[in-house]
Amino acid sequence: MAKKKRIRGKSKRTIWIALSIIVIATILISLVIYSSRLPPSPKKAASEYFSFSDFGALARSSAGGSNSTILIEYLGFSITPTGGDAHHAVLFFPGGVDPEDYYYDRIPNGTSIFVEVNFKNYIPSAKQANGYPIKFRIYSDEAEGYVTLVIPESDIIF
Repeated sequence: MAKKKRIRGKSKRTIWIALSIIVIATILISLVIYSSRLPPSPKKAASEYFSFSDFGALARSSAGGSNSTILIEYLGFSITPTGGDAHHAVLFFPGGVDPEDYYYDRIPNGTSIFVEVNFKNYIPSAKQANGYPIKFRIYSDEAEGYVTLVIPESDIIF
């Protein structure tokens, strides 16, 4: 009779272990399914997540010789993430520029990187009250969107 009790004890323990494993697996699967259905957290606007400084440009006057509209050949500026580290940041410029040349794996928060862009096709820009605007797009894990830099006339070499 002692043998029967021993066998029952082992089989009860095995059943409890199997049930525990099934319950844990069910909970884990439920969590994975639930988390995959959650919408991703919205990204911040690139214009708010990054700051820009140290502008410089090389341009030529468009037809007519006035500087009301210019053709930008070269653009340089510093980009600094201010909302946290920027991961997998890509800058998309007009003018036939390859975005692979402007991919940054990680830019630490508060660290400036100087970006130099040589446009294959000149970018026209019409003068506004405070300078010449140029628009481009930024995409990163944390932020995305269009940014318009306004380059002061004093920072442009004609």
